[in-house]
Amino acid sequence: MDAPQPSGKRLRLVSREALFQALDGALAEGLEGEGLSAPEILRTRRRTTRAFVARLKTRSKRVRALSRAEFLAELEQSRARFAHEKEATERELGALDPATPGGHDRVDILERRVAKMRAALAELEEHYAELARRAAEDPGLRSVYRELQGEATGEKKKLLRAVLDENLALKRQLEP
Repeated sequence: MDAPQPSGKRLRLVSREALFQALDGALAEGLEGEGLSAPEILRTRRRTTRAFVARLKTRSKRVRALSRAEFLAELEQSRARFAHEKEATERELGALDPATPGGHDRVDILERRVAKMRAALAELEEHYAELARRAAEDPGLRSVYRELQGEATGEKKKLLRAVLDENLALKRQLEP
C-alpha cells in the first residue's frame, strides 16, 4: 500500500545539462525533416540554444532553497546572535559608572546603540515571521506523477515539434 502523498505544490527540477540535452535532441529531431544541410542544422541549433538561454536568464531569478528545518535553524541562530550582542552591550552599559568624567556621554552612546540593536532585532524577527508565514502558505507545486517520468512520450514529442515549428516560422518572418 502506497503512503499518502503530502498535499501541496511540487516543483520538477531539471539539471542544466539535462535541459540542454533535451532541447538539443528536440531541435535535432525537428530539423531533420526540414531539408537543411548539416551545417545549417548545426547553426540553427546553436542559434536557438543561445536564444533559449538568453530568454531563460531574463525570465528567471536565482533563489536559495532552504527546508523548513534549515530555515528555522537559521532563524534561531540569528536570534541567538542578536540576543548575545544585546546582553553584552547591556552588561557593558551596566558596568559604567555615570559619576566618572565622560561617563554620561558613554552611557548615552551605549543606550542609543542598544536601542538601534533592539530595532534591528525587531525588524529581523518581523521579516523572518513573514517568511515563515509565506512558507506555511505555499508548500510548493505538487506533481501529478508518483514516479519520475522517463523518455518523452508521443504527446510530448508532438508538443515539442509544435514549439519548434512555431519558432522556425517566427525565424522565417524575422529574416530579411
